[in-house]
Amino acid sequence: MRRAGPCSAAGRGGFTGFDVEGMAVPPRNPSPASDPDLRREAEIGCRGYSKNTLELHSGEGNLLKCGEKRNSVPADAPEEAEGFHLGRGTGEKGEANVHSAVKLCSGIGSLVLAKCSHIFGSRGDTFQGDCSLQELLKPGLWLSPETLRRFWRASELKPKDFLDILIGFGPGAVEVRKARFLWNLYRWASCQSKEFKHLPRSNETMVSILADAHMLSQSESLLLSLDNTMAPAVASELFSKIIQAYLEAGNLEKSIALYDCARSKCLIPSGSCYQLLLNVLIRKRKDELTLRAYLDMLEVGLGSCTKGDVLDSVIMALIKKNRFLQALGILRQLRSLDLKLSRRSLSTIIEEFNKKKNIGDMMNFLEEWRCLPELRLCNRILTSSCKILGTDEAWLIFQRLEALGFAPDATTFGIFICHSCRERKLKAAFVYLSECFSRHIKPKVCAYNAILGGVFRDGLYRHAKYVFEDMVEREVMPDLSTYQIMLAGYCRYRQFDDIEQVLKNIKTNVVKELPSGNCVLSKALSFLGLDHLGVKVKRDNATGFPKAEFFDSVGNGLYLDTDSKKFEISLAQTFDNALSPNINSELVSASQRGNVASALLVKDEAFQLEHDISPASCSELIKALCVSPAHVMDVIDLMEEMPDTFDQLDAQTLNLVVQTLVRNGLPSHAKLVLDILIRRGLSINQDTYTSLMIGFCQERDIAGFWECWNIATKCRWSPASMDLSALVSCLCKRGVIEEALKLIIQLLDCYPDLSFSAYCALLKELCRTGYTSVGCAMLEVLMEKGVVVDGSLILNVMEGFLMEKKTAESIGVYDLWLNKSKMCDVFTYRSALISLPWLDTERALDLVESMMALEFTEVSACCCIVKELVQTGNMKHARSVLQESTSGKFTSTLLDSLLQAYGCLNNWRKLDAVLCMMLKMHSNISIAGYRFLVRRLCEQNRFHSASSLKELFQHSEKSRELISYNILIFYMFQGRNTPQVHDLLKDMEGTGISPDKTTYDFLIYGFHKSGDTNDSVNALDACIARELKPNNRSLRIVLSHYCRLGNIEKSLALFHLIERSGWRHGLVTTTTLTSCLLSLGRRFEAISCLNNVSKTALIGSDINFDTFIKEFCILGDLKMSVILLNAMLKKGNLPSEVSYSSIIHRLCILKEFDQALDFLAEMQFTGLKPSEISCDALVRGLCDMRRTCDARKILEMLTTLGSAPSYGMYRTVFDNYWRSSNIQKAAALLHDMKQAGQVPNFEMHWSIISNFNSTDKKTEGNGEPILANLFPLSEAPMKDNKMRGFYGTKT
Repeated sequence: MRRAGPCSAAGRGGFTGFDVEGMAVPPRNPSPASDPDLRREAEIGCRGYSKNTLELHSGEGNLLKCGEKRNSVPADAPEEAEGFHLGRGTGEKGEANVHSAVKLCSGIGSLVLAKCSHIFGSRGDTFQGDCSLQELLKPGLWLSPETLRRFWRASELKPKDFLDILIGFGPGAVEVRKARFLWNLYRWASCQSKEFKHLPRSNETMVSILADAHMLSQSESLLLSLDNTMAPAVASELFSKIIQAYLEAGNLEKSIALYDCARSKCLIPSGSCYQLLLNVLIRKRKDELTLRAYLDMLEVGLGSCTKGDVLDSVIMALIKKNRFLQALGILRQLRSLDLKLSRRSLSTIIEEFNKKKNIGDMMNFLEEWRCLPELRLCNRILTSSCKILGTDEAWLIFQRLEALGFAPDATTFGIFICHSCRERKLKAAFVYLSECFSRHIKPKVCAYNAILGGVFRDGLYRHAKYVFEDMVEREVMPDLSTYQIMLAGYCRYRQFDDIEQVLKNIKTNVVKELPSGNCVLSKALSFLGLDHLGVKVKRDNATGFPKAEFFDSVGNGLYLDTDSKKFEISLAQTFDNALSPNINSELVSASQRGNVASALLVKDEAFQLEHDISPASCSELIKALCVSPAHVMDVIDLMEEMPDTFDQLDAQTLNLVVQTLVRNGLPSHAKLVLDILIRRGLSINQDTYTSLMIGFCQERDIAGFWECWNIATKCRWSPASMDLSALVSCLCKRGVIEEALKLIIQLLDCYPDLSFSAYCALLKELCRTGYTSVGCAMLEVLMEKGVVVDGSLILNVMEGFLMEKKTAESIGVYDLWLNKSKMCDVFTYRSALISLPWLDTERALDLVESMMALEFTEVSACCCIVKELVQTGNMKHARSVLQESTSGKFTSTLLDSLLQAYGCLNNWRKLDAVLCMMLKMHSNISIAGYRFLVRRLCEQNRFHSASSLKELFQHSEKSRELISYNILIFYMFQGRNTPQVHDLLKDMEGTGISPDKTTYDFLIYGFHKSGDTNDSVNALDACIARELKPNNRSLRIVLSHYCRLGNIEKSLALFHLIERSGWRHGLVTTTTLTSCLLSLGRRFEAISCLNNVSKTALIGSDINFDTFIKEFCILGDLKMSVILLNAMLKKGNLPSEVSYSSIIHRLCILKEFDQALDFLAEMQFTGLKPSEISCDALVRGLCDMRRTCDARKILEMLTTLGSAPSYGMYRTVFDNYWRSSNIQKAAALLHDMKQAGQVPNFEMHWSIISNFNSTDKKTEGNGEPILANLFPLSEAPMKDNKMRGFYGTKT
């Protein structure tokens, strides 16, 4: 039975959580073994509460709060009578429950948004204008110390000072942290006084930095406040930068508003700004804005910045709006700029010329631009020319195209042959055919079909067989139309012998199944589809054969008994069909067969021949194209090529197109198709809306998402639970959590019955995508609203915290689940198993007992339970779990867990028994189990047993054998058994197993620890020789060995090899080599090494150059010392007092006292105490330079820091005051000296007393009596009361 007791969670929903920002959290992902206190913490006071974990509360603006414990509920307390169960299926809810759900859920999304406002909203502005300059500069110490160092002693900034700071930060100022610091400093400087004004260059640089750091609202507001004072060129550049930044951030609305603002001020954005703006507008399919922006770009003289894809879209948009002449004007304008016309723009213009049937102007345009359209478009031009002007004029067009480089193909001559036959110019058709042959182009079958039709139409039926023979000879395969034309022609001229021969050819080529029977004419008419005419052959018995149309072999006069006129018309129709092939049937046939390549060829042929494709045929083609992602762009081309046909497609096809385009990342194009569906009032599938909204989410186009959402809700879209989950999942994965919550709020208004499904889906996705803190807040709000939350949702939050490595919070949520779960099924307990490795012993036992009470017999779960119990030493409970739940059924995983367990307990007898069982079951030890046993055996010096264990780990894979050797080598070294390692290496060589990188790393480290450094070096050489990359530790060991031996040449050779190979070797390796170089006096090589470090990504927060800073100061290289000190600060590591003191002392030697004072002030603000030697040197140097006041300030600073200045420092300052006859300050100094614990000598006292008559008779202003400072009341040498009255009484 599970123990009943208090739980961490409150009855209505408070539970252990975590603070999202500003909290001290436990170590990330602590292991159960290494951090046992973490498990015990939750038992202190009230079970489920961790001392350092935090609790959710409903306060405004705070998600979680620490320290408060809520009234716990006993485990056996009854469930709440009221409320709605969240997490269960919604299918069982009645109407009353739905109303209850709406009431409970109203306002949940808003409450969660309020609780998480600090997550979703931008951080509040922490700028305080009333702070001191030094307080403001403190964060900058870690950003650019070399720039800010000289301002530590300043009380205000001058305009030139701030500009120097901006310049000092350099290009790195665009980092957000630096930009925020500079922005605060900029505003503080502006608030110093009313007279202060930043330099123009400072303003410009600040705006640019804010824009580059994507602090766009600040950058915009600053620019708008300054643009009237800026030069137009500068303002234009800055406006352009911010517009581009907004576009890159996906905020099109803001960028358009700022663009309009710039243009209203007559500013000209940059060419790159125009290009980016146009690209975004084109991608969003904003045609109106695209045209406006592009025409504006031309107007300001930036037409040369036009890119091909932009021009294509502009030309297309203009033509859609019937502004063809304007498009031509733009092209002429660009031609004057020597810009080339893109192929797509050219095609668009030529097609429009073609539609307007303006062939002459089109050819003039092509000749003017000296460009040629693609082949298919040239053929379309020739087709149009043949229709409008006739073949003779079209041939002239052909010749003009050839002059531009046109290379005709078979389709080209097919066009001329077909149209010549249509014009009844059979001779011209043969001329074109001859021209085709002369160019070594193989004609198409349609050209021969047209000629055959023309031959029969002109009565030259006797020559038809010659045309057919030439066709076959040239390997042009006849098609169905070929045989139909020949049969129709021979029927027309009653050539039945020839008909019989054609039928034989048809049977041979298996073009089409022929009907049975012996009548040649019947077969021919059936093949032609004319059997419905009822044609019969009759004999003319009249004298003179008046009706006879033909004669048989014996001279009988025969004629066809039918409606002759109808029969002739039907035959003539066959000839006409030869000139107009049935494109639609071919297209449908290829599409339905799935032959997309053939279907696209048919579509292209239809385009070239100006044949219209029916909507039904187009629909079949689109369905075939949508099957493969490779043909998605063909669908878009079809949309643009045949907009009228596309607009007539059925609803099913259009829905398919929308979903296909979205699935392939083209939601903007899909939206255009959705507009067609809406405009035509066609039915729209639920999946269409859902997929389109998901597509906008994936593109992070939130505006498009909400636009589609509004359309869907107006069109009575009713999402299913699966649709809802998909939408929520997509929003969470894209990180737009606020939008997901807003979606839920909108959903509650439109579809109240889906509200609980929505919250369940959102909570699960939040926990799955790394936003468990928000999910935690949602769970609390739900419970505060009185919703009875299902245990599975609580487990989702627990799993989310585990995924985010927040163990303490996960345990707190587990306790909440434990309290809420009175009767759980097997599935729920299985979900809770994930937390078992992180639970303390008591919680683990509770879970085990609860599962055993349910007779939970799943072996995988038992393995997890047993593993956890044996790791905590609870063998008794582990045995009971095995006995009660597995019924003697052992698996490899279970035995492996037991193997490790008995090894932990040193129960070798039981361990041998488990090994025997594994051998009987032919079960292999896992890598983890093998490693564990080897370690335990080696710890007990049972090396022979550890080596023998390798036999149980044998496997067919060589990699597994190598792993066993690596594990043995590692633990043999741990047991100081080097000879056994050599035996293992010989064994590996004998079995043909080659060491890998891991093996060599173990050998290098192991030999090093064993004191056999030569073998370490040999192992590294062997590793490098095999072109393997050793790890940092191995490189460091060998290089340090060389340095200790003083073999600097080998050290350098290894270091250069590391750099040449591009290996990341770690900072310690470089510092070791640098120390060696410095000790040998090779300073420049040491500097080179350190410079290489600064250029790489090796420097971490633990960098420490203190030793080098001091060393370089001793060597007199102050510049390098300062560079290293700055590098430490920039990585967030504070140098030591010795480093600062060394630099200050060196600066004093160089008499650079101002810089020394700057470093001293920096030490003061970082809480470091300077050394006595450096301060003494600085005080003496300042006094030598007659800067006694600065020297006195150093003494005061030391006293403030708790360090007593030396006697020599006081004496140096005192002597300077005395020499300058400043007796009053000298006396005050003596007083301070005594306060600091130093005793002035008689000479110092006497020099003050000797000047008593001239200085203490009268004090001026606010001066104090000198002797009062010299001899305080408590120490004055008083001989009588009269003297006491002179010093006065201290009140």
